[in-house]
Amino acid sequence: SMVLLDVFFHLSSKYTFTLHVAHVNYHLRGKESDLDEKLVKSFCLERKIPLHTLQAYPLRKDENALRNIRFRFFRKILAQTHSDAIVLAHHQDDQAETLLLHLFRGGGKKGLSGMRVKDNNVIRPFLFLSKEDILTYAQNGNIPFRIDQSNKHSKFTRNTIRNIYLPLIRNTYPTISKLLAQTSLIMSEEDAFLEEITKQCIYEKTSTTISFSFVQWKSLHKAIQRRFLRFCIFTLPHTSKNEISFSLIEELSNALEHPKSKKQKITFAGLIFERSDDTIRLFVKEN
Repeated sequence: SMVLLDVFFHLSSKYTFTLHVAHVNYHLRGKESDLDEKLVKSFCLERKIPLHTLQAYPLRKDENALRNIRFRFFRKILAQTHSDAIVLAHHQDDQAETLLLHLFRGGGKKGLSGMRVKDNNVIRPFLFLSKEDILTYAQNGNIPFRIDQSNKHSKFTRNTIRNIYLPLIRNTYPTISKLLAQTSLIMSEEDAFLEEITKQCIYEKTSTTISFSFVQWKSLHKAIQRRFLRFCIFTLPHTSKNEISFSLIEELSNALEHPKSKKQKITFAGLIFERSDDTIRLFVKEN
């Protein structure tokens, strides 16, 4: 992150854009967390870079909870400062970890796409740089940085992948991070292509209901059938991605495929899935 900050500080003077820094102190590592914040403050103060900090005391300390806190804060600062993008320092090794994490959890093509260099207004310019390249830049440029010692502990699944699985794989495949990043790029481009095809499927929508024809759905390729069901579900409000699993999509798909089932009704995740002859409806369940 400090290398990213240094690079964008120099770019800001060359291309004349305003740079803001956002830092979250979760207070999870005592004085170490405070020293991280102190370093960022000192760096920004010397260069007169606007700094925004958040003092967080999370009750839940899992990866998703911390990520949600971080991104809510980033988007708040994005809006307050009328900025154009959130720039993050994820690199090639982070991408490799993400891809393996999704693979172990049974992720499909979307999960194996990993992180994108540009995802709406989130930018990751270092995604194809190795950690070694970034450390070399920091050392050559005398850029101060701190190492998060908690990354060495296997408390989080990502740390287990980083500290145990990837080093073992590198014994046989030294360039595994680069290979996985390339795989992620291919998957991302193919996923985007399939997503465009899915969006061309015919359906009708209101604020709380989406409906489509069973005959038309049946004519789609199996891969697009699954994607279209997911697309319909996430088009409706109040749908949590965490509640929509591969097994659920398969359950819905199998229900539609059943030769004797011209009438179906399945309730899940605050939604109702209903089939009546050729009409399939998904709608928000009333409280």
